[in-house]
Amino acid sequence: MKYNKFSFLFVILFGFWVTMVAQDEKELLRYAMDGTIEAAVSSDALTAGIMKVGPGVTGTFPDYSSVSVDGSSLLFLNAGFNSITQEGAIDTQRYLGFSVTVDSGFRVDLSRLTFFTLRRTGGDSDHGLGAPSDYALWISVGGFEGVVASGVIPGNTSDEFTRIDIDVSHIDELQSIFGTVEFRFYLWSSEGLATPSQRELRIDDIILVGTDAEQDLIRITDGEWEFNGNLGWIYVFAEHPNWIFAASSSSWIYLPVNNEENSVENWFYAPN
Repeated sequence: MKYNKFSFLFVILFGFWVTMVAQDEKELLRYAMDGTIEAAVSSDALTAGIMKVGPGVTGTFPDYSSVSVDGSSLLFLNAGFNSITQEGAIDTQRYLGFSVTVDSGFRVDLSRLTFFTLRRTGGDSDHGLGAPSDYALWISVGGFEGVVASGVIPGNTSDEFTRIDIDVSHIDELQSIFGTVEFRFYLWSSEGLATPSQRELRIDDIILVGTDAEQDLIRITDGEWEFNGNLGWIYVFAEHPNWIFAASSSSWIYLPVNNEENSVENWFYAPN
């Protein structure tokens, strides 16, 4: 199909303008740990699984403590996370994690993941000695899996929790999400391990913040494409053996055309 350069450039600029329209960020879900490992979901776009630990984590799970940000927190005692390196924690599957699924017809963009920790390292109690002092955030989504952020869990001499904010707005895999995302916090102590009775860590209020929106979908099957939603009038500005550049009154997108199965993986979001 032929197209002129002016039209092609216009649609690109129009598409960038449309996709950059800001949406208000909000709390999408929260694992409050208040006697449950289920999430309070405040987004119509998400379904959340229960909190879980990896097979390498020993001890009782879930175990709760009344020392918390509000209500109760998850308590890990003894050798629950008995590693001294990130590689060791990953190899032995010592993690705390959860999964969220973006429901059909929606798109989610994540901007921040927040959690609260308490690792006491002095005062009347030394129960933080040997408890995890480091974390790595690992994700699995859309064929990608790996560590996307890491940091230190500060020690505290009181019962005051430390808030840790992870900016994920720059992580491409966590933008325009559909399908399921798995999050894991791999935990270890680079400071070394103390006697088992001294290892104590509390985790509270894991929160996902971002935007959600209803979303039109486009599907490619054997090179034929169809639309699910109200995209309005459609223009195809360029065709190639491996992709289509399409635009409508409210959307633009590059689409691969080599999908052959009629499955959810072959649906692509058309950016608003």
